[in-house]
Amino acid sequence: MIFQCFWPFRFPYPAYSWEAFPTNEVFYPLAPLLEQADSDMQDTLMSIFAELPTLDDADILEHLLPVTLQWSQHTDVERRRRVASLLARMNMGSAQEALGRLQVDTDPLVRESAKSAAVYARRA
Repeated sequence: MIFQCFWPFRFPYPAYSWEAFPTNEVFYPLAPLLEQADSDMQDTLMSIFAELPTLDDADILEHLLPVTLQWSQHTDVERRRRVASLLARMNMGSAQEALGRLQVDTDPLVRESAKSAAVYARRA
């Protein structure tokens, strides 16, 4: 349900500008849930964090980084594809190394996602 609250900020017809988006501090209480969550809840939480403009807050990284690193090596192609955008917005060496590995992944969709995320992160 929380994830669905982001629709007013989405293209092509956003109702609100990203300047009206809440700060990362609003999402701090969700980060510790990543460690306790089952697969479905973890998936939902990752979708929420994927909406945040930056992921360098220590209160988020502490919990998000281990999960993103796990997803970057997961056997599920979809998880590896989705995690690329999160890794690209983390200013951590281990996250950038994982993103680099995804750019040469055996799956073409994962490679493309990682390359696009890396290009987008460099522009931002």
